[in-house]
Amino acid sequence: MEKRHLFERLYIDNATAGYEVHTALFCGVTNRTELRNHLLALNTDYEYAFVNAERILSRAHLLSAIFTAMTSLVQDTLTTKNVHSEIVVSLNPNKNITEAYNRFGIPPPPPARKDNEPPKDVPPMDLIVVKVLKLDTSSSPEKDDNPAANDTWAHLLANVKGEPTRLTDEELERTVNLAKLRGYYGLNNVPLLDEIKEDATLRKQEMERLIIMKMALRAV
Repeated sequence: MEKRHLFERLYIDNATAGYEVHTALFCGVTNRTELRNHLLALNTDYEYAFVNAERILSRAHLLSAIFTAMTSLVQDTLTTKNVHSEIVVSLNPNKNITEAYNRFGIPPPPPARKDNEPPKDVPPMDLIVVKVLKLDTSSSPEKDDNPAANDTWAHLLANVKGEPTRLTDEELERTVNLAKLRGYYGLNNVPLLDEIKEDATLRKQEMERLIIMKMALRAV
């Protein structure tokens, strides 16, 4: 199947027992409003976690949210309609669900203009897609050949109008908006991040640590 290797299967300790988690990055997605409308309509064909790549610092950042959501799924303690929306909500440092969707999911389109004015263009965005599937015990983990995963990938290729890309830390460094991220996680008044700004690697590590800590505190 075309570019199937880009739809990566994640392994997250025992939190995914009985399930498979797959993810990919789509760059320059042009039909974000259409995808958002499917989510708002609760269209089960579009039951994915669509995550704004600008709001993700690293794979570890995303994996922390997935781990939290998967734990809630297994323990039957979801706070949202399904595990996919739970992933998006788990990224937020507080429990405001609407805020989480707007900040970390697909944001709403620009407000409508006045009468007789053309609508504002909706800019493309880089979008991370996460899909949780029931574990197929007949498939081979080494080959990653779950038929449901193959069908899901085909659906994504047909309906997400963007360039599929492997989700790597290098790609996330390109897509992340650090200023927005610091604001959302309340890190603008952390002097250490400014003191080490010349060391990009150390700064990222410290931001990652603080972000994951704030996400963990939200779940308490």
